[in-house]
Amino acid sequence: MRTDMNSMYVSPYLSVLCDQTGRIRGVQDRTGKLDTIWLEDSMLEQKAGTPRYVDFRTAANGGKGSNGNDGLSPSTPLLTMAAAITALQDYDSIGFIGRCTESGLTITETGIHIYGMGRHFGAQCIWNPSADAVALTLQGKGFMASNFKAEAGETTAFIKAHRTSGTINPADLWLVNIEGNTGQYLLEAVDIDNVHLINVFGHDMNTPIRCVNGE
Repeated sequence: MRTDMNSMYVSPYLSVLCDQTGRIRGVQDRTGKLDTIWLEDSMLEQKAGTPRYVDFRTAANGGKGSNGNDGLSPSTPLLTMAAAITALQDYDSIGFIGRCTESGLTITETGIHIYGMGRHFGAQCIWNPSADAVALTLQGKGFMASNFKAEAGETTAFIKAHRTSGTINPADLWLVNIEGNTGQYLLEAVDIDNVHLINVFGHDMNTPIRCVNGE
């Protein structure tokens, strides 16, 4: 197949090349006619907000996390989710790798995305609070969680999203490629509109998703 864009041949043998964050940076043609084609920034998907990174791994396992880092690249990641959430502004993202054990965190900003940086959810990116407490309380719209394993407390939800008297409305919530494992609820949503679940796998939970008066 041929495209007229820059007179570049497009081959079914092309392989996608990604950087450490999973973003597509180029393609590789294994036929040998064009070895590597690096994509210009203007050709890549652009998103608002600042990407932030957290690494929970030990140094022995390749971990680089430190709250003395700026958290703005996978090479200079923060060590705690709390530090990354404290720095959040609207439409930022947080990529993490390793096992997070934090709880009692609150997100008030709009359009935040927290995602696991492993190749698939479960194996390398796990959030298992050490206390029987809610991991995340949402108070801002448009939150997305993706690509990690979430382990809830025995009597609590992993994510709590409740609308209150017009001042807090965490609507337009997305859970994508999430494995909910053990505990009470993966998500407890009350009076929340537009809850989207894509490839959510729940097991050994009391009730993976609890939605009251929402859509």
